Amino acid sequence: MNAITDEKRIWSRLNIDVPGRLEHPEGDSPVRCLDFSSHGVRLISPFPMQVGEFAKLAVHATQDEITDFHAKIQCQRCEPMDGEWIIGAHVIDIQ
Repeated sequence: MNAITDEKRIWSRLNIDVPGRLEHPEGDSPVRCLDFSSHGVRLISPFPMQVGEFAKLAVHATQDEITDFHAKIQCQRCEPMDGEWIIGAHVIDIQ
């Protein structure tokens, strides 16, 4: 018997909790990357993003301040949570 779920994603996400940096036209900000897949990412940020806005995400998965990879992202949703912002974004490209 299959479990019933509200999960609608086709692609599995890797649950992680690593630091990163969001690089966008208004300036850079530190973020925490909570999960990641080849098609999406969920971040905690001290600053909001506008839905539809593009940014570059630098992920520091192995060591702080060492960028393991960059991803171009587009914000799909941004919601306040305890003085910070939860950002859900579509991954456009991984470098």
